Amino acid sequence: MTDYLKKIEQEINSAIAYGDQEVTLDNCDREPIHLIGHIQSHGVLVVSELTTNGIQTIDFLSENTSQHLGIEPGILLGQPLDALISEHSLEMLRQALTSPVHNSQTYYDLEIHSPRVKSVQASCHENGGLLFIEFQPFLPPDFTSAAFDVDGKDVVAEFTTRMLRAQSFDDLATVMVLFFFEKLNYDRVMVYKFDDDDHGEVVAEAKQDHLEPFLGLNYPASDIPQFARYLYVQNRCRIITSILSEPVPINTMLQDSSNYQLDLRFSNLRSMSPIHIEYLSNMGIEASLTMSIVKDNKLFGMLIMHHYEPRYCELRSREVINQLSFICSDYVKLLDRVEAALGTERSQDIRNLINVHLFDNEQKVNYDDVAASILHVLDGDGIYVAMNGEPLFASGLLHEKIDLITQGLDSSRLSNSQVFYSSNLAKDWPEMFAGDSRICGLMLINLPSDRPSFIAVFRYERAKLVRWAGRKQEYSEADDGRLHARRSFKEWREYTKNQSLPWSNFDILNAKNLRSVFIRYLLRMNERYLAKLVSLDTLTELPNRHFITSRIDLLLDQNVAVGLLLIDCDRFKTINDSLGHDVGDKVLQEVARRLKSLEIPGSVVARLGGDEFTMLIQDGDFDTIEKMAANIVGAFQLPISFEHYNFYVPTSIGVAISAVDSTRSSLMRAADMAMYDAKHNGGNGYKFVNRGLMNKADERLAIEQNIYQALKQNEIVNYYQPITDSRTYSVCGFEVLCRWLKADGEIIPPLKFLGVAEQTGMIIPIGVRVIEQALGDLQRFQQKDRDLFMTLNFSPLQLLDDTTVDYLINEVREKGLDASKIWVEMTEESYIEDEKALIQTLDRLKVHDFKLALDDFGSGYSSMKYLTALPIDIVKFDKTLIDNIHNNAQSFKLLKASRQLASVCNLMTVAEGIETSEQKNCVSEINIDYQQGYLFGKPTDFAAAIKLIG
Repeated sequence: MTDYLKKIEQEINSAIAYGDQEVTLDNCDREPIHLIGHIQSHGVLVVSELTTNGIQTIDFLSENTSQHLGIEPGILLGQPLDALISEHSLEMLRQALTSPVHNSQTYYDLEIHSPRVKSVQASCHENGGLLFIEFQPFLPPDFTSAAFDVDGKDVVAEFTTRMLRAQSFDDLATVMVLFFFEKLNYDRVMVYKFDDDDHGEVVAEAKQDHLEPFLGLNYPASDIPQFARYLYVQNRCRIITSILSEPVPINTMLQDSSNYQLDLRFSNLRSMSPIHIEYLSNMGIEASLTMSIVKDNKLFGMLIMHHYEPRYCELRSREVINQLSFICSDYVKLLDRVEAALGTERSQDIRNLINVHLFDNEQKVNYDDVAASILHVLDGDGIYVAMNGEPLFASGLLHEKIDLITQGLDSSRLSNSQVFYSSNLAKDWPEMFAGDSRICGLMLINLPSDRPSFIAVFRYERAKLVRWAGRKQEYSEADDGRLHARRSFKEWREYTKNQSLPWSNFDILNAKNLRSVFIRYLLRMNERYLAKLVSLDTLTELPNRHFITSRIDLLLDQNVAVGLLLIDCDRFKTINDSLGHDVGDKVLQEVARRLKSLEIPGSVVARLGGDEFTMLIQDGDFDTIEKMAANIVGAFQLPISFEHYNFYVPTSIGVAISAVDSTRSSLMRAADMAMYDAKHNGGNGYKFVNRGLMNKADERLAIEQNIYQALKQNEIVNYYQPITDSRTYSVCGFEVLCRWLKADGEIIPPLKFLGVAEQTGMIIPIGVRVIEQALGDLQRFQQKDRDLFMTLNFSPLQLLDDTTVDYLINEVREKGLDASKIWVEMTEESYIEDEKALIQTLDRLKVHDFKLALDDFGSGYSSMKYLTALPIDIVKFDKTLIDNIHNNAQSFKLLKASRQLASVCNLMTVAEGIETSEQKNCVSEINIDYQQGYLFGKPTDFAAAIKLIG
């Protein structure tokens, strides 16, 4: 036995199933492949149980020993083996069983003790702890015998020489039938090839001239039941000498043998099943010899030799046939590898072609060429390709259910395989294609992606003529309870329906290669998509800040003069806060569309973020750039309308033109300064950058760079402006105002640095420093006047910062100060920032007894809403209400009405900006509680302020 054969045998013997059928001897009752407990009549079976003491007896014996050996079975049963077989022959068998080249088809010449014959040919094998010895042949006179007329080695050599000329399985099948027809002279020699459904087709035939041809006929899978296929794999060469011979029973003397069934899987003599006899009889066949062709442990094909008279094939020839079975099976695998190698080479050429289509002109891929190439490669009628959930291209036959197919990608049928294919969709995917014959074939190539990505190739129905050897039918059970073979083998023609051209192994190989190409292309598309995302604003689909800044750098590096327009939407924040982000997003999209429509050659519009846009013009001409700025302002004189909304969104535009030494940073900073200048001048217009703005920008930059160091070096100090009682004009409190006192004595006023501090976030640490210093000074102030109060200005950012508020509350508690003597001042603008969060902060301060003051009341944001919605205690009237009260009756009335309004709300009042005695007297007349202004004292340091306390 060859190593290969031993490996195959071990795999088969260790298997518990073949196909869907469990392999047990009980299968023979339901599916009687051979007649249990019987052998064919042309031989004698001797079975001995293998024992540990070396003594072997004849435990099972066929009943025909008296006929063939001249000895009654009862005489031999229970006797030692050497009573029948010579000691020399037994030793030869024992040695043979240990030989690696031994198999159940190997024959030996044995000496036996028999009055009829002195020697016989025999084969033997072990199975289930038993030794099986088969004597043969014992043939009737009318039997003919087949045998190779040369030595077995010569037969193998000659066959192998012929076989090596075969380039395909059909070629190999032709070699086999001609060789065996010539050598063994059976009436008909055929080769079956089995498809995936186990149907068999005669692919080669050699026969006697008078016989009807079977070439091209198909036989249903039911002609060879599953257990029979299993046995054909186990025993590669199977002989039936005559279907008319009576099966011979097997006798035993073992007491426990009533339920014992001999496993005759490897027996050459095992008897035929009644169904097999009936089947051959219906075909008119009397004797047969088969050789199995096995691939992947499954019956792939069969060489079948039929004879219309009894015929025996000698043991030595069957031994050669068994060897040729393994040689042919191995050659089938070799042909597969050769075909795969050739297919791989052709597939590589195809893959290279698709690569050329997809990657050689990446900016403009001709998908028509790609589609045509794939359809040619896969012999398809239509193709649909999707990438990241979007269609990429389509051509030819397209199925209307492509969306459902896409949704079905999550099903186990599709998601578990890289390539799903079917040539009968109505059968394989009934929930989608039952009753739909327009498309019968589908190959779906899945591509790895979070969103559906795939290649779907469709095939039409392809009608195919199948010639059946009789009508297809399964074995049926008759009234007697027995299974019966079909009786008709008359040719019957059938056209297949609901089937496309089947997908070949080469198609699947090409599909996998295409998959690798398109995975690479998918990665390339994703790279482009990500690169686009890096440079694209997803909301407006305009270029983004990254793109425009890179573009400016490139043009400036190339010394190209450019104009930069920085565009800000004046009223967008009000729209966004009032109507929500969904409406705000639509407004931004319309702003982007209008700006895009104004582009000229060499210009590009981008969104920087929020409601800020920019236009870069590749031209340094002042008139061209000014005209564009005017056009943009004009474009937004018309309202933005959608659904039931109408919005006016004017723009403020800052314009800068590059100079020889411009950098991207300086150009953008200049445009930014100009834009803010336009906005501070009322908006809805444009401003060009000028030297004054640049000076302001330089000053602002210097503040940004130095403010942190100033805080670190204690240059941020508190100044105090007195607040007086309107009745006594005595100092009763101080407003805390911080100053930047530089080391060289220069004082930077708050209007210059607090705005920068707020925008940079430095207002938070500055505020903490101011609170710390102010509370310490308040302790010293109150040593002179316990009723003195102090007001602290809080910006919107500070009021919404928990750290600042926590610090104030904790410091007041730790220093033992009365919180009611501390006013927290805020501007009306603070309320606009975040109404809900602001009220939560104010309520928290009220709980801790702080007084809340609304500063700059009447400066432009005044509303009854603030007086009723906020938990304030004090209103500070803005200086603009005070300036003209002494010489303008209308101003006096307005301030008086404001005072009455505060009184109705039980609020204390403070008048700011008192600079003259006339203003002081008017304020006193109106009964405003407190006054503050230069008339009573300018902001000063602590040393000067404490002297003001009486």
